[in-house]
Amino acid sequence: MSRETRIEKLEERLAGLAADQQGTREHVDLLNELAGEILFNQPGRAFELAEDAEALSVELDYERGLANSRTNQDSTATAPGGTSRRSSWRGKPLSSFARRTTRRARRTP
Repeated sequence: MSRETRIEKLEERLAGLAADQQGTREHVDLLNELAGEILFNQPGRAFELAEDAEALSVELDYERGLANSRTNQDSTATAPGGTSRRSSWRGKPLSSFARRTTRRARRTP
């Protein structure tokens, strides 16, 4: 399947999400997948999609979605014609990961 076809299918799936599927992990995954596909052709839009995915991931406490959105945001800076916007999350840990690591460190003698 060509990249253009994949992008079209992702756009259709994203537009076709039912109201009860908005704001779900599936929604986050679609945003991230589409951002990754358009990264080099439309880095500005990819960054915006990744920001949306990041916000939803934080609300859902969805680590994988959060990690993927941050990877996509960073990747737009290195894409040809990429965005110069800085990721808002720089230096901040993944919240759930940070909590688990802190608890584990407290238990370690």
